[in-house]
Amino acid sequence: MDDLFSGFYEIGGVLVRYNYSRMVVDPERFESDEDEEMGKKGMGAIYTRTSEGRALRMKPEGKERGELLKKFYRPYHQAMEREVETLSGRFERCLVLDCHSFSSVPLPFEPE
Repeated sequence: MDDLFSGFYEIGGVLVRYNYSRMVVDPERFESDEDEEMGKKGMGAIYTRTSEGRALRMKPEGKERGELLKKFYRPYHQAMEREVETLSGRFERCLVLDCHSFSSVPLPFEPE
């Protein structure tokens, strides 16, 4: 992936990488399931269902949920916020590119 985005480094950009599977915690979701549309499908910040709708794990509550968010979700968001703030100060603006793979066909939970 570094080769794909090397041009960004050359102009002063940075890479913030999330080194965990979204099956652990998905940093692209809102932290609260009530705020996250996919939370209704068991695919909020902490997945309880797979993309096919099968059970993945029990819904973590209380301390367990808090620990997962503290360890995986919040550090990524804090790093993103720091980099956006730094780059915005340096360049007066910041473009965030979210780069990851997508299925070539709609998944069962997606509209066609």
